[in-house]
Order: sequence, then structure tokens, then C-alpha cells
Amino acid sequence: MGLIRTLVDYGQQAYDGLKPPAKSAEQKVQPPVEEINYPQIQLSGQAAEEQKPRLSVSEFKQLLGQDTAYIQTTIRQKLAEYGANPRTGIQLFRDEHGAIRLNANLPEETRNNIEQDINRNPDFKHRYLRISQNQPTLDYIQNNLNIRQTYGSSNNIFDSLISTDPGNNSLQDLTTRFSNLSKSQPRSEETLTENQPARGFSISV
Repeated sequence: MGLIRTLVDYGQQAYDGLKPPAKSAEQKVQPPVEEINYPQIQLSGQAAEEQKPRLSVSEFKQLLGQDTAYIQTTIRQKLAEYGANPRTGIQLFRDEHGAIRLNANLPEETRNNIEQDINRNPDFKHRYLRISQNQPTLDYIQNNLNIRQTYGSSNNIFDSLISTDPGNNSLQDLTTRFSNLSKSQPRSEETLTENQPARGFSISV
């Protein structure tokens, strides 16, 4: 009996060692990943594909977030300068001539004065144009990141935008390739045209 009990105990210990550790009830849900990593996968008898670098979406968001904050602050200061409510809802857009316009419930004279001021401000125009050009690209990257994280699937069109040289993967680099690729896509296929920067792109302040 002693030998049988010893064998049973050893068997139970071996079984317990194979079981996966139990999850803690207080285990926290991991936050969404904001990076896209391209691991190098090699199948037997197949040459390894060139590994692509990691994209940091959080850095792209920070860059455009700084531009957005500058635009919001400038517009609110202008509203206060001309005696309007700084909390007035404003929508910025570009007209057919490329000038930045305001869509807001403001007196015409106040609106015209603010439009003249911001169009004379090269830093404001540069930041607005950078947002209008790069935000659609960032939205496209974020969407593909979410799909990759949720379903584990990849997008060959998106992957083709990523350079193997990390120095060529700035947000502006990706926007340029994104724009060029979208122009080459037939409308009947997967299209990126609806994400292209356009004069109609607007920013709410």
C-alpha cells in the first residue's frame, strides 16, 4: 500500500506540473498596443523575408496633437481679441483657393478679421496643412493596427507602405507613399481615396 500511495502521489504531482497556471481574478486587461511590429518569419525551405521596423503610433499622435493644440489656442485667443466668446464652436476648412476659412456663428466682420490673421500666420498655416495631410494617414494606420491586434490578420497594401529603413518611416514619409498608392488604386478595388487629404478636410476647435 505504501508503494501504491507513493506512485499515486508522484502521478498527481506530474499532472499538476502540466496544468497551466490559474489566472488571477485581479489580472488587469492589457491596454491596446500602439505599435506595429513585423517579426521575421521563415518557413522551411523558404528564404526569410526582409524584416520591417516598428512603427510607433503614439509618436505620430503626439506630433499631430501638438499642432492641434496650437491651432485651438490660437483660435481662442483670436476670438477673445475680437470680443467673441472663446468657447464658440469653430470649424476650419480650406476654400477652392487654398485659404483657411472659418465656419462659425460669428459676426461677419469678426470672422473676416480672424481669417485674415490666421492666413497671414505662416506657422498656423503650416500646422493646419500638416494636420490635414497627415491625419487621414494616421487614421488609416490606427485602423490597420486595430485589425491586426484583434484578428491577427495583415494587409498587404498597408504593409507595402512600410520601408525597411527606419529613417524613411516618418509620418510625412508614410503620407507621401499613402497618397501615391491611393492614386494608383482603381475605385472598384480596396480604395484609400476617401482618406486622402483634401481642401474639404476640416478641423473642429
